[in-house]
Amino acid sequence: MQVTSDGLVVDSGYPDLLLPPFNKSWIVRGTASVNRPSQLLEEKRPDAICVGLVFLTGIPKKPEAHEYDYVVLHAYPAGECQYKPVPGVEKTVRRFSGSLELAVKINLQN
Repeated sequence: MQVTSDGLVVDSGYPDLLLPPFNKSWIVRGTASVNRPSQLLEEKRPDAICVGLVFLTGIPKKPEAHEYDYVVLHAYPAGECQYKPVPGVEKTVRRFSGSLELAVKINLQN
């Protein structure tokens, strides 16, 4: 949804991205055809699929992510952050880190 200097704001919840052929890279180009199940609920357990708008930080540098790309990444909870989808609008979204070390650092700062 949005690429920033600190990471990515993504709309998560696409379990098909965990299956071949999509699970070969952490980025799946936005031209891929995947759907989010309408009845998908986020579970409260380790390794559960995240559902909804989230901010990802500590992401790999290559390949480079572009707007509308899909992300396939195991990430760690790292608090919350402010997301500004348009000027004058601010939302609080959950933050996740692709790096365990960075997630711990962020959580200790809060």
